[in-house]
Amino acid sequence: MATFTPNKSPLPRADNHDAGRNHTDRRGHDRYRQRLCAAHRCFEIGDDQTVELVAVAGGAAEVTAPGVIMAAATEAVDVPATAKIAAVAARKGDTVAEGDALFALDTTDLEAAVTDALAAVQAAGDGDNAVDAQAALETAAQNLAAAQVTASIAGTVIAVNVAIGDSVDAGSPAVVIATDSALDVA
Repeated sequence: MATFTPNKSPLPRADNHDAGRNHTDRRGHDRYRQRLCAAHRCFEIGDDQTVELVAVAGGAAEVTAPGVIMAAATEAVDVPATAKIAAVAARKGDTVAEGDALFALDTTDLEAAVTDALAAVQAAGDGDNAVDAQAALETAAQNLAAAQVTASIAGTVIAVNVAIGDSVDAGSPAVVIATDSALDVA
Protein backbone atom coordinates (compact mmCIF):
# COMPACT_ATOMS: atom_id res chain seq x y z
CA MET A 1 0.00 0.00 0.00
CA ALA A 2 1.13 3.59 0.31
CA THR A 3 1.48 6.56 2.62
CA PHE A 4 0.46 9.98 1.37
CA THR A 5 2.28 12.80 3.13
CA PRO A 6 1.77 16.40 1.99
CA ASN A 7 4.85 18.60 1.67
CA LYS A 8 7.03 16.22 3.72
CA SER A 9 8.97 13.17 2.69
CA PRO A 10 10.92 10.63 4.70
CA LEU A 11 12.75 9.61 1.51
CA PRO A 12 15.65 11.50 -0.10
CA ARG A 13 14.67 13.78 -2.96
CA ALA A 14 16.40 14.86 -6.13
CA ASP A 15 18.32 18.14 -5.81
CA ASN A 16 15.79 20.06 -7.89
CA HIS A 17 12.73 18.72 -6.03
CA ASP A 18 11.38 20.80 -3.13
CA ALA A 19 7.85 19.92 -2.02
CA GLY A 20 7.41 23.28 -0.31
CA ARG A 21 7.78 25.15 -3.59
CA ASN A 22 6.17 25.13 -7.01
CA HIS A 23 7.51 22.30 -9.18
CA THR A 24 8.83 24.32 -12.07
CA ASP A 25 12.30 25.09 -13.31
CA ARG A 26 13.57 28.67 -13.35
CA ARG A 27 11.76 29.31 -16.65
CA GLY A 28 8.46 27.98 -15.23
CA HIS A 29 7.92 25.14 -17.69
CA ASP A 30 5.00 22.89 -16.76
CA ARG A 31 6.57 20.00 -18.66
CA TYR A 32 9.53 20.01 -16.28
CA ARG A 33 7.15 19.99 -13.31
CA GLN A 34 5.17 17.06 -14.72
CA ARG A 35 8.32 15.04 -15.47
CA LEU A 36 9.81 15.76 -12.03
CA CYS A 37 6.61 14.80 -10.22
CA ALA A 38 6.26 11.65 -12.28
CA ALA A 39 9.84 10.69 -11.45
CA HIS A 40 9.24 11.17 -7.74
CA ARG A 41 5.70 9.69 -7.71
CA CYS A 42 4.08 12.98 -6.62
CA PHE A 43 0.48 13.97 -7.12
CA GLU A 44 -0.47 17.62 -7.18
CA ILE A 45 -3.50 18.45 -5.08
CA GLY A 46 -3.68 22.22 -5.31
CA ASP A 47 -1.67 25.24 -6.26
CA ASP A 48 0.65 24.99 -3.28
CA GLN A 49 0.37 21.44 -1.99
CA THR A 50 1.98 18.25 -3.28
CA VAL A 51 1.51 14.75 -1.94
CA GLU A 52 4.23 12.14 -2.39
CA LEU A 53 3.41 8.46 -2.73
CA VAL A 54 5.76 6.39 -0.57
CA ALA A 55 5.65 2.60 -0.32
CA VAL A 56 5.26 1.20 3.21
CA ALA A 57 5.54 -2.29 4.63
CA GLY A 58 2.63 -4.05 6.26
CA GLY A 59 -0.07 -3.27 3.72
CA ALA A 60 -1.46 -0.20 5.45
CA ALA A 61 -2.24 3.15 3.88
CA GLU A 62 -2.21 6.51 5.62
CA VAL A 63 -3.22 9.95 4.39
CA THR A 64 -1.86 13.05 6.11
CA ALA A 65 -3.51 16.28 5.02
CA PRO A 66 -5.02 19.38 6.60
CA GLY A 67 -8.67 19.08 7.48
CA VAL A 68 -11.33 19.37 10.13
CA ILE A 69 -12.65 16.34 12.00
CA MET A 70 -16.30 16.68 13.00
CA ALA A 71 -18.87 14.45 14.58
CA ALA A 72 -21.02 12.77 11.95
CA ALA A 73 -24.09 13.50 14.06
CA THR A 74 -25.01 15.96 16.78
CA GLU A 75 -28.15 16.23 18.85
CA ALA A 76 -29.52 19.34 20.50
CA VAL A 77 -31.31 18.55 23.74
CA ASP A 78 -34.15 21.04 24.06
CA VAL A 79 -35.78 22.42 27.17
CA PRO A 80 -39.02 20.40 27.51
CA ALA A 81 -41.10 23.10 29.23
CA THR A 82 -40.93 26.83 29.93
CA ALA A 83 -39.30 27.05 33.38
CA LYS A 84 -36.22 28.10 35.31
CA ILE A 85 -33.09 25.96 35.29
CA ALA A 86 -32.57 24.41 38.75
CA ALA A 87 -29.39 22.39 38.09
CA VAL A 88 -26.87 21.82 35.30
CA ALA A 89 -24.88 18.58 35.41
CA ALA A 90 -23.34 18.70 31.93
CA ARG A 91 -20.24 20.70 31.13
CA LYS A 92 -18.66 21.35 27.75
CA GLY A 93 -16.23 18.52 26.99
CA ASP A 94 -17.95 15.96 29.24
CA THR A 95 -18.44 12.46 27.90
CA VAL A 96 -22.00 11.31 28.53
CA ALA A 97 -23.77 7.98 28.18
CA GLU A 98 -27.38 7.56 27.19
CA GLY A 99 -29.48 8.31 30.29
CA ASP A 100 -26.91 10.54 32.05
CA ALA A 101 -28.37 13.64 33.74
CA LEU A 102 -27.82 16.86 31.77
CA PHE A 103 -29.93 19.50 33.57
CA ALA A 104 -33.05 19.89 35.68
CA LEU A 105 -35.92 22.36 35.63
CA ASP A 106 -37.25 24.12 38.70
CA THR A 107 -40.49 22.25 39.46
CA THR A 108 -42.19 24.99 41.48
CA ASP A 109 -44.05 26.50 38.51
CA LEU A 110 -44.55 23.09 36.90
CA GLU A 111 -46.20 21.69 40.04
CA ALA A 112 -48.40 24.79 40.27
CA ALA A 113 -49.47 24.26 36.63
CA VAL A 114 -50.52 20.67 37.47
CA THR A 115 -52.49 21.85 40.51
CA ASP A 116 -54.23 24.57 38.46
CA ALA A 117 -55.03 22.15 35.63
CA LEU A 118 -56.43 19.60 38.09
CA ALA A 119 -58.71 22.27 39.60
CA ALA A 120 -59.83 23.23 36.07
CA VAL A 121 -60.72 19.59 35.29
CA GLN A 122 -62.78 19.31 38.48
CA ALA A 123 -64.57 22.60 37.79
CA ALA A 124 -65.24 21.85 34.10
CA GLY A 125 -67.63 18.95 34.63
CA ASP A 126 -68.75 17.46 31.30
CA GLY A 127 -68.54 18.93 27.79
CA ASP A 128 -66.00 20.71 25.64
CA ASN A 129 -64.45 22.56 28.59
CA ALA A 130 -63.75 19.22 30.27
CA VAL A 131 -61.88 17.95 27.20
CA ASP A 132 -59.74 21.12 27.07
CA ALA A 133 -59.09 21.01 30.82
CA GLN A 134 -58.10 17.34 30.64
CA ALA A 135 -55.67 18.10 27.77
CA ALA A 136 -54.14 20.94 29.82
CA LEU A 137 -53.74 18.59 32.79
CA GLU A 138 -51.98 15.97 30.64
CA THR A 139 -49.61 18.59 29.23
CA ALA A 140 -48.81 19.97 32.70
CA ALA A 141 -48.17 16.45 34.02
CA GLN A 142 -45.88 15.64 31.06
CA ASN A 143 -43.93 18.86 31.61
CA LEU A 144 -43.47 18.02 35.30
CA ALA A 145 -42.36 14.47 34.46
CA ALA A 146 -39.79 15.86 31.98
CA ALA A 147 -38.16 18.19 34.55
CA GLN A 148 -35.12 15.91 34.88
CA VAL A 149 -33.49 15.97 31.43
CA THR A 150 -31.12 13.15 30.44
CA ALA A 151 -28.97 12.39 27.42
CA SER A 152 -30.80 10.44 24.74
CA ILE A 153 -27.51 9.50 23.01
CA ALA A 154 -23.95 8.79 24.10
CA GLY A 155 -21.26 11.26 23.08
CA THR A 156 -19.38 14.40 24.02
CA VAL A 157 -21.06 17.60 25.21
CA ILE A 158 -20.02 20.31 22.76
CA ALA A 159 -22.25 23.15 24.04
CA VAL A 160 -24.15 24.05 27.19
CA ASN A 161 -26.48 26.99 26.59
CA VAL A 162 -28.12 27.22 30.04
CA ALA A 163 -27.06 28.10 33.57
CA ILE A 164 -28.69 27.74 36.97
CA GLY A 165 -31.42 30.36 37.40
CA ASP A 166 -31.96 31.00 33.68
CA SER A 167 -35.60 31.34 32.61
CA VAL A 168 -35.89 29.36 29.40
CA ASP A 169 -38.64 28.71 26.89
CA ALA A 170 -39.75 25.25 25.86
CA GLY A 171 -37.92 24.12 22.75
CA SER A 172 -34.76 26.15 23.40
CA PRO A 173 -31.58 24.13 22.77
CA ALA A 174 -29.98 23.67 26.20
CA VAL A 175 -27.21 21.13 25.53
CA VAL A 176 -25.64 19.86 22.30
CA ILE A 177 -24.09 16.38 22.19
CA ALA A 178 -21.84 15.10 19.41
CA THR A 179 -21.77 11.35 18.84
CA ASP A 180 -18.36 9.73 19.17
CA SER A 181 -19.26 6.66 17.12
CA ALA A 182 -18.70 8.22 13.67
CA LEU A 183 -16.58 11.12 12.47
CA ASP A 184 -16.52 13.10 9.22
CA VAL A 185 -13.40 14.74 7.80
CA ALA A 186 -13.90 17.94 5.84
